[in-house]
Amino acid sequence: MAKKKTKFKLKLIYDSPVTVTFALTALILFLLDSFVLKEKLGGTFLLSPTLADGNMPFSFSNPKSYVQLICYVFGYASQVSFLTNMIFLLLIGPRMEELYGSVVIGIMMFVASLFSGVLTASCCKNSIKGTASIVLMLILLEVFMQFSKKKLQVSSILLIVLFVTSEILGKNPNGFIGILITFAGGLCGSLFAFLTSPKARAAKKADKEKKGSASNSFNDEKFDGYDFENLDESAAEISKREKKSIFGKKKSKASKKGSDDDTTVIGTIEL
Repeated sequence: MAKKKTKFKLKLIYDSPVTVTFALTALILFLLDSFVLKEKLGGTFLLSPTLADGNMPFSFSNPKSYVQLICYVFGYASQVSFLTNMIFLLLIGPRMEELYGSVVIGIMMFVASLFSGVLTASCCKNSIKGTASIVLMLILLEVFMQFSKKKLQVSSILLIVLFVTSEILGKNPNGFIGILITFAGGLCGSLFAFLTSPKARAAKKADKEKKGSASNSFNDEKFDGYDFENLDESAAEISKREKKSIFGKKKSKASKKGSDDDTTVIGTIEL
């Protein structure tokens, strides 16, 4: 008797496109700069501009200075710093992107990095690298979301403590001012996203739920043209069971279709 083959299918889903794309871009640039370009890229473009008497003076006439205001987030001083920031980013980023939307998170990443870059160019003599301001922005978004529900999780407090500790042990090149700039950038991005996005998303969600409840509601007296009040008890009972069965199938298909539409499948592995 032939043995029955078992098949195992695994869908590879590209979730949280902004967070994952950012992490992959940072990884590619880090590997390229570390092993191919020998940190030539990190010494020119992947670091922030500074004051006129700093190590990388900002120049209004130099296009490179404007690129540095954003691209410094892809530069890292060490492998440990890179891994630490990527772990924080991939742990918190997907959840925040799911709650606030990819567009909002993408804009806030840009705002947080730009704000910290501008402050560094205005106040500091040493360049900065890394995604510290973006990671802090995501952590603060989590905290603000909890504040809106009138609660605060101990895990979020520990997360902030760990992040601040990592910044102190990492020896920010600009000292205490550099840590304040990181907090300012993260706070700027998180506050804007928290104050603007949830209201619109809450209204949209309420409207969607209202429409869904109206379309899925059934008339207890009539269904598909039958008047249940005029049927005998046995026929009415059978019709009610059929009504529940049809409603369950429709609801199952709708939920399955909705879950498929919310994700992007980029491949299937079959064993």
